[in-house]
Amino acid sequence: MLSEIAVGTDADVDRAVRAARRAFTRVWGPMRPADRGKYLFRIARLLQERAREFAVLETLDNGKPITESRDVDVPLAAAHFFYHAGWADKLDHVGLGAAPARTAWPARSSRGTSR
Repeated sequence: MLSEIAVGTDADVDRAVRAARRAFTRVWGPMRPADRGKYLFRIARLLQERAREFAVLETLDNGKPITESRDVDVPLAAAHFFYHAGWADKLDHVGLGAAPARTAWPARSSRGTSR
């Protein structure tokens, strides 16, 4: 047996969504971008450190060859987290911070008009 899976009700899903929103507004959202990047880097490193276990589980779960899980799926998952960890503290600098609609692009005005 690979795992045991609990069955959730609609109320369980609602509680999980509320908890995720609360975590975003209280923890993840206000967190410094550099700190977010550290969390994502840590996830990537954990994937690399435990790559063999993840590859075996992926193979058992999906029935695919172990070489595909070991050489493709798990390294790509880690690379995904490394990539996004690298961007975590850079998006603010290109105008995509907390309110991209207000900060991403300069306001346009027609020629010959003033503000």
